[in-house]
Amino acid sequence: MRIRPEILLAACLAASLLFGATALAEEIPIGVLRDWLYHDNRGQTYLSRGEYQKAEERFRNAIEIIRPYSLADQRLLASSYTKLARVLYHQGRYADAEPLATWALKVRESNPKVRADLVFQSLYTLALIHMAEDHFNKAEILLRRALEIQEHEIGPGHVQTAATIDELAGVCVEQRKFHDADQLYRRALRIYERFDPDMNPDLAACADHYSAMLARIDRKADAEKYRSQAAQIRETIATKKSRLLDTRPRPEFRVDTPAQKSRASDSPRR
Repeated sequence: MRIRPEILLAACLAASLLFGATALAEEIPIGVLRDWLYHDNRGQTYLSRGEYQKAEERFRNAIEIIRPYSLADQRLLASSYTKLARVLYHQGRYADAEPLATWALKVRESNPKVRADLVFQSLYTLALIHMAEDHFNKAEILLRRALEIQEHEIGPGHVQTAATIDELAGVCVEQRKFHDADQLYRRALRIYERFDPDMNPDLAACADHYSAMLARIDRKADAEKYRSQAAQIRETIATKKSRLLDTRPRPEFRVDTPAQKSRASDSPRR
């Protein structure tokens, strides 16, 4: 079968993000890379749509294609393992997802050629699985490592960093580490407040999370303050959306010319 040049190029570029270009050319046949990329990309599409059964099938196909070449380099296999673990997590199959995510994380952390965002992806995926299993101490360790990567790569004040901080705070709450959680929530809120605070749904969600923790430790006045903040943001968002959707005709402001004013004054009144 003749391979189309654009497919070959796409396969090479995608795989070279994980491999070095030399390793790509020497260790894995281009046809294998093409087939792996096809199934892996299809799986990602289904995952993003929430079609988890189809996504699982595609990722398992990708794994079977690339597994014979994993002795040379395990990074492509780790990529598909991580995505399959995410599918299984969404299906509630945590016991099946955990070993896949754990193995992929070890591969990615042990190889200096793996990009930092991919290590973060594995850390976060495994943390989600542990949270679902109520292994909050393990999830905290993973999230703290993930946070360190974000702080270094995209900065401590990035909104995506704030999302991890918010998640980490919730894990601390589950372990009754309220002082740590309080500091983390405040930090996340400070970041979110820099970005359109009156219309920021992430700020509202974080304020709600913080409010729930404050109520739990009997700081009722503070809890109400942040609950009200979240409610006000959502009300503002809803009001703006309703205005955007409202297609009723609006009154127009018309300025009459002197001639029009004259004709209006000469017309008989009823």
